[in-house]
Amino acid sequence: MLAEHALVVALEGPSYSGKSTLASCLVDSYAPHAALLPCYVDVAGGDAAVPPAFPADVAAEMAALEQFVAIDDRRWQQQSASIEAGLVVVVDRCWLSLLAHVYALERTGGPDAFEAALALLQTQDMIRPDLVLYLSLSEQDRVARVPDGYHDRWYLDPAFNRQIDRFFREVASDLAGVPIVSLDAGGASDEVCAQAKAAIETQLKQVSR
Repeated sequence: MLAEHALVVALEGPSYSGKSTLASCLVDSYAPHAALLPCYVDVAGGDAAVPPAFPADVAAEMAALEQFVAIDDRRWQQQSASIEAGLVVVVDRCWLSLLAHVYALERTGGPDAFEAALALLQTQDMIRPDLVLYLSLSEQDRVARVPDGYHDRWYLDPAFNRQIDRFFREVASDLAGVPIVSLDAGGASDEVCAQAKAAIETQLKQVSR
């Protein structure tokens, strides 16, 4: 049970966009009334414990999403005690991140699975944010942050990146029914945190009315 007027804030954006740094800043800012729900990969136990990022067909895509639904439930249960007292619950990726991945894959030659994925994820008992903060990076900034030997398609395929960005800018808010606030993640971490806190304070005022 969430505390009265608790706000669930999902952080979205590419790897190395600063989500973990921003999450720490927000939890510190709202301590002791804050909780952090780590990303799916961390809860599962690492990259090897989650399904492949690029499934071969619709059946494999749907099976992967079922696994992520189960992981979503695990991370909520693991943090239930701190969530109960939370004013702000910071979630590193939510169901919209899963759907964005399917959306981008379908539009760049992957399985035609978006409608089936949407139907599944909208009906599951998953974490539903009140506010989504999307850490936006230019293509140049994304490439500059790629570690040597990193092969995540999010960085390496500009067309895929554009579809992810399009999803959060044009599609996600209608599906989720909550504000999607784009943050400029190319600046200093304290500047990004200030942008995020301003968006959170605005939303807290709305839910407390």
